[in-house]
Amino acid sequence: MAEVFSGFVCGYAIALIATPAAALALVRARVESAALRRIFPPEAPLVTVSLFLHILWFFLFTAVGMLFGLALHGFERRHPAGGIGSPNALFTIVVLAITTIAILPPAVLLPRWRAPLIAGGTVFAVTFGWVMPYLAQIGPGQG
Repeated sequence: MAEVFSGFVCGYAIALIATPAAALALVRARVESAALRRIFPPEAPLVTVSLFLHILWFFLFTAVGMLFGLALHGFERRHPAGGIGSPNALFTIVVLAITTIAILPPAVLLPRWRAPLIAGGTVFAVTFGWVMPYLAQIGPGQG
């Protein structure tokens, strides 16, 4: 199933993008947060924090990508119509809705994190909503 593999690849790409951004944000935020200083002490090097985050993001986003791949496979079998710049418009709309539901509450409640959350949500939505369906089309056994 090319859809699941494309979800894995897109999830890994998101993990590679998120790791340095999250590591820098955590290192900067631990200056003000006692809880973060206990989890990531000041003497912990940035490389160690990055490695921990990359392992976390790798498992999280590749699993999310594979679940989205299974969903895309189901959408392709039932509603294969394209639109809004995507080979499967309904799948892309679902990804946009899930991203909005996940990003909107923290973006509203945490004004300081609003711009990074919106940027991360946009990268997530574009990667899974548009790139993943096109990547699945060029997979083995497709077209």
